[in-house]
Amino acid sequence: MPLCQPPALALDLAPGAPEIRGPIAALCGELGRILARPPESIVPTACGRAALAVGLRALALADTDGRDEVVVPSFACPQVIEAVLDAGLRPVLCDLAPDRPVPDLPAFAAATGERSLAIVAASVLRAKIELEALDAWARARGICVIDDAAQAFDGRGSTDDPRGPAASRGSLGVLSFGRHKPICAGAGGALVIHDASLAPLVERARAELDARWRQTSLAGDARRRPWFTDVREALEHPPAAPARADMDPTTATRVLARLGEGHELDAARRVSAELADALPACARPRPHDPALPQLYFAVEVEPAHRHALATQLAAAGVESSWLYLPLHHSSRYRPYARGPVPEADALWPKLLLLPTRGWLTPSQRRRVVGALASLSIPGPATREAQP
Repeated sequence: MPLCQPPALALDLAPGAPEIRGPIAALCGELGRILARPPESIVPTACGRAALAVGLRALALADTDGRDEVVVPSFACPQVIEAVLDAGLRPVLCDLAPDRPVPDLPAFAAATGERSLAIVAASVLRAKIELEALDAWARARGICVIDDAAQAFDGRGSTDDPRGPAASRGSLGVLSFGRHKPICAGAGGALVIHDASLAPLVERARAELDARWRQTSLAGDARRRPWFTDVREALEHPPAAPARADMDPTTATRVLARLGEGHELDAARRVSAELADALPACARPRPHDPALPQLYFAVEVEPAHRHALATQLAAAGVESSWLYLPLHHSSRYRPYARGPVPEADALWPKLLLLPTRGWLTPSQRRRVVGALASLSIPGPATREAQP
């Protein structure tokens, strides 16, 4: 059972889906409605990385104080730090809050300095950063906050969360519609502009990056990334840059279709409840924010047992993951860590994620539940194999 839909299923539209005229404009209107923003503040992009890179490049163009550093959590997707590099800026890796997969204000503050231009605040594993306090603290110091809602935006037009919809805080918001995202269209992203003065610079940044990425793609420099079985080795080979900045109309049509499929997210919560009832003694549920969408069923296990438990799941036909190896473990990204990152180092070895998406069939759900319930601690604990 895969953690997310195979690309063919994520990309196909339902039979008989109506053709949408002007899908890019329609998507801007729909996202604007959901986020309570004017349509012109929505900039659809080829992917989430492109949205973040365009936003960061716009902030760099607006800066007059020589700020060139962007604070990024070390426990994050490599595409986030690559977007900082795409924008010609220097990442600074920060640690997490104690026993949480996201930083808190003290962790962000410890990584900022006189050259700090922006903070990328990414919600991960159903843990949301307290953006209101962070944004107020950052604005007082001339630092922009980017609300990276790639894992938090569920496409709902209304919310009971007093913090407001995902991507609605900070100077800019970032959305992603790729694999493993709540709105999974296989590709696509969007930049949400909250500071209207940035709009002309966003357009300039979009044009700059689009020209560069297209030239790289046409020159054949964007080679297909090989498949890796070792996470550390994979981090030494960064993912290719986007082929362009803009979203294409076909992707916009798919995103619009997925925005209307809230039932899948509701079904994911029901699958998660079934898995919680099947938890064996060797696994503990991770705390989470119930207002955020369910992408994985996250549990904690003893680090020495994790590899063996993942092997048991694989033998039952169930894919598992531990999401991110902290970026500072890679020689490519290690220079961007200014000191120890103990909380990220303590968290990632005990994480184990199982499939819980609403598209699982009843038989697939039974298989995942059965595989989880049958997990058992292996013999004498041995050192976990290299991830």
